[in-house]
Amino acid sequence: MLDFAADERSNARATDGVSCDLAASPSSRLRWSYRSPAAHPTLKMLSGRLHVPAVAVLVTTGGTKHRVVVVDRYFLAMFPWGTKTPTKITAIDAHGHVVARSRR
Repeated sequence: MLDFAADERSNARATDGVSCDLAASPSSRLRWSYRSPAAHPTLKMLSGRLHVPAVAVLVTTGGTKHRVVVVDRYFLAMFPWGTKTPTKITAIDAHGHVVARSRR
């Protein structure tokens, strides 16, 4: 599913079993996590689920914005280990309208 070519340490298969699925929708309509997977400690993984239709999430981390594609209401991106935790994630629809927002 992911190309871990940037991972300097491991080619092992991820086995941590992290999930963004919850029975109830959060009030922000967006749930996400940002962590270093056990099998790929030199990388940081952003993963999340939307509870509204969207085509992308705009991720702000360390003053830099990244656009991450949403597929079937899920998103996933890998960053170098030193990348700061996202401070803002904004989901947008096909027209560029904001449909969900999360700040930390």
